[in-house]
Amino acid sequence: MVPLLGQFHRLKKATLFLLMQLLMATLAGSYIFIYFQNKGFALYSLLLLYLFQALLTILLIPLFGKISLRKSIVWAYIFFAVLNLSLAVVPSKISFYVYPMLNALASTLFWIPLNYLFFRSSQNETNARDSSIYSVGLCVLGIIAPPLGALIIHQLGYGWLFGLTAGLYLIPIYLARKYIAEEVQESQFISSFYVFKGLKTITFCEGSIQYFTTVILPVYTLLFFTKEFEYGFFLSYVAVIGSFAAIVISYLSDKVQKRMVFVYPLFLFLTLSILGVIYAHSATLWIVIVGIITVLMVVSYPLRIAVSLDVKETNIGFWRIREFFLNVGRFITLLLSLVFFYLKIYWPVFVIFSGICLFYPFLIRYKFHEVK
Repeated sequence: MVPLLGQFHRLKKATLFLLMQLLMATLAGSYIFIYFQNKGFALYSLLLLYLFQALLTILLIPLFGKISLRKSIVWAYIFFAVLNLSLAVVPSKISFYVYPMLNALASTLFWIPLNYLFFRSSQNETNARDSSIYSVGLCVLGIIAPPLGALIIHQLGYGWLFGLTAGLYLIPIYLARKYIAEEVQESQFISSFYVFKGLKTITFCEGSIQYFTTVILPVYTLLFFTKEFEYGFFLSYVAVIGSFAAIVISYLSDKVQKRMVFVYPLFLFLTLSILGVIYAHSATLWIVIVGIITVLMVVSYPLRIAVSLDVKETNIGFWRIREFFLNVGRFITLLLSLVFFYLKIYWPVFVIFSGICLFYPFLIRYKFHEVK
C-alpha cells in the first residue's frame, strides 16, 4: 500500500486547490437550497438552480478548446467569489438567476483543468485511491463546515456567510497565481468526443448519480429539516459516516484490480436503499436511510471514476468530454425530477434513480467489452 502521506505528496498541488474549493462549497454552498427556500422559492424551483447550471455547462464546454491551467483556475476562483458576493448583496429574485450562470462558468473553468492536474500522475494501481481523496476530502470538510456555516448564519445572517466566503476566495486566488505553472492544453471537441467512445453512457449515468446526492437528497431533506442548525448538523452527520469506508474499499479495489467485485454489491445495496427512501415518512427513518445511501455513495465514488480512468488516456480532452456527458446526465434526470417535484409526487424520482443504479454495473461490464 502506498503510504497516505506519499499519496498526498504526489498529488499535493492539485489536492490543495481541490480541498480549498471543497471547503468553500461545504461552508456556503451547503445552505443554497435552504436560503432560497426561506426567501419564498418553492421546493421544485430549487432544482432549477442546477438544471440551468447543467444546461449552461453543456453549452459552454465546446467553446473551451484551449485551456491555460493557471488562468483557468484563477478565473474560476474569481467567478466563485463573485457568485458568493452576489448572494450576499443582490436581491434573491435576481441572484436566483445569477447563481446558475456564474456557477456554470466557474465550474467549467475549474473542474476540467483541476481534474487534469489531479489525475495526471495516477495509474491503474492508484486510480481508486486517488479518487477517494475527492470523496474523503468532501466528507472531512463536510463534518466541520456545515455546522460552522449554521453558526455564522445564526449569529450574523446569510449575507455574512456568503460575504465571508467570497473574501476567503482571495487565498486560493493568490496561491493559484503563485504555484500553478503556466501551461496551455488544447483539445479538439469532436475528436475527443470519438475517443471517449464506450464511456458516454456510463458517464451519463455517473452525472445522474452525482446529482442525486448533491441536489435531489438535499432538496428533499427540506421536507424534514427547515432550520439551519438542524440542516447543518444533518449534513455533518452524513459526512461522518462515509469517510473511513471509502479509503478501505478504494485501497482493496486498487490492490485486486477487480472493480466489478465491489461495484455489483455496492450498487445492489444502493438500489434497495434509494427505494427505501419512498417509505421514509419520519425524520428518524430519513436519517437512517440517507446515512446508508451516503455510505454507499461515498464508497462507490472512487470506483465509479476509476473504471473510466482504467481504460482511457486521461488527457485534457478526456476531462472535457467527461464533464460534457456528466452534465447531459444531470440535465435530463433533473428535468424529469423537476416534473415530479412540481406535482409533489416524489416516489417516481426515487424509482428513476434506483433504476439507474441497478442498471449501472451491467452497463459497465457491457461497455468495457466494447472498449477493449
